[in-house]
Amino acid sequence: MEPDQCSTVNYSDNNCVFCRIVKGTDAEGADTEILCQDEECVCFRDIDPAAPHHYLVVPRRHIEDVTQLSSEHAPLVVRMANMGLTALQANHFNDLNDSR
Repeated sequence: MEPDQCSTVNYSDNNCVFCRIVKGTDAEGADTEILCQDEECVCFRDIDPAAPHHYLVVPRRHIEDVTQLSSEHAPLVVRMANMGLTALQANHFNDLNDSR
């Protein structure tokens, strides 16, 4: 995806906790453990996990919510899903049928 291809996407939003975590500027998220990252996505442990392996993968570019996604975002969503699976496997969670 080219940087300006999707008009609904900004690079970051200072009001978004996920954008602040990605940029490393969220004081409340200072203890957020980054598990892996690349030029498009960041995977980290949830600060209030509902399961032992509760990870979040977010894009580096701010997307308001899923209603803003289009078919142009499909490669990004696949990349995010793959990063989540990689983080699970790296943390010895191998029952990928029990992942979301």
